[in-house]
Amino acid sequence: MTLTEVSKMTYDLTIAGYVNDVKFSSYKELKTAISHWLYKNIDSYICQLVLPDGRWFCKLSRNGNYYDLYVPDTREQETSLVSEL
Repeated sequence: MTLTEVSKMTYDLTIAGYVNDVKFSSYKELKTAISHWLYKNIDSYICQLVLPDGRWFCKLSRNGNYYDLYVPDTREQETSLVSEL
C-alpha cells in the first residue's frame, strides 16, 4: 500500500482517530505522523490503536515505498508483537 492508503486504513480502523493516545483529526494528519515514525532507516514502528474492542498494539512497516499495517488477531499474537519492543 502507499503511505496515503495505510494512513487512511489506520485512521478508519480507530475510534475517533486515537493512535498512541493522541487524537488525530484526519488521516492526513496521521499520514504526517506515520511518515515521521518510519523515517529514513527505520523500517517498522509498533504503536497502539484504540479499536472498537479495546486498545491493541499494531505494527506499521515500510519497505521502500511500500507500507503495511499489521493488527494481531488475538491477544497472544499481540503479546508476541510487544515482545519485539
